[in-house]
Amino acid sequence: MIKDKERARLVIVTLDKPRYGAVKSNVSAEEEFAFIEIFISIINDGGTKAFNVRAEGSAELSASAEPSNAPLMRWGKLLLPGIVRETETENPLKFKMISAETGDTFTIPQRRILEISDNTSFLWVEGVVLYDDVFGDSHRTPFCYRWKADRAEHGVSEWINHSKASS
Repeated sequence: MIKDKERARLVIVTLDKPRYGAVKSNVSAEEEFAFIEIFISIINDGGTKAFNVRAEGSAELSASAEPSNAPLMRWGKLLLPGIVRETETENPLKFKMISAETGDTFTIPQRRILEISDNTSFLWVEGVVLYDDVFGDSHRTPFCYRWKADRAEHGVSEWINHSKASS
């Protein structure tokens, strides 16, 4: 019982709004491409440190409102520290999930950005954060989010959480 209360517990707090940037096409001078950058924030909601922290996942642009099993881009280890200390919600650990700076860009045709805005194509981000607790037990925090754009004047665009329970 004390073990459950005191163990590390990594929680996805938020994903930042996707950022888009222009990039030139190597294939065709007629079609413009854009890259997407996504940042994610996590906290350790437990009473002790999380060790051997690592993450993997994928980003996908799909016509489906449900995630696919065939992602368009996959990454291995994300740039996470190996140890995550206990943190407060006000001070989350923020890291780049997909970024031009790290070379992990997710590039799409420029015209597809409008499809995301119109909710005719969906941007999905999914994966898992793996870690060990101070007691030597391994845990996983899966995440799965779909970007919901709202083009109404005062609408709110947001990430919709489709994540399964942590273990």
